[in-house]
Amino acid sequence: MENTRQKVIVQDGSDSVGVALVPLKAGEVLDVRTGTETRPLRIQNDIPRYHKFAVVDLPDGAEVRKNGEVIGRMMRPARIGEHVHTHNLTGLTMK
Repeated sequence: MENTRQKVIVQDGSDSVGVALVPLKAGEVLDVRTGTETRPLRIQNDIPRYHKFAVVDLPDGAEVRKNGEVIGRMMRPARIGEHVHTHNLTGLTMK
């Protein structure tokens, strides 16, 4: 496992996504801290810098949390380590 201090960030213990601080390659295994737990996570797709990836399995329709806030819903499921972006995530509409 690699030191991930400068590779990824998960801001809040309730977050369902992390953010890549550098480009990540499919197959990389990183130690990712979520809440009080640090666990290995295998990146499933190439993830561009500043894009999101799932830190938990996200079924279709699941709320997505980043920085402790709901930022959208999944339009398609994503497994742990998969890229989460506009191809499978829709933002929330403001009322």
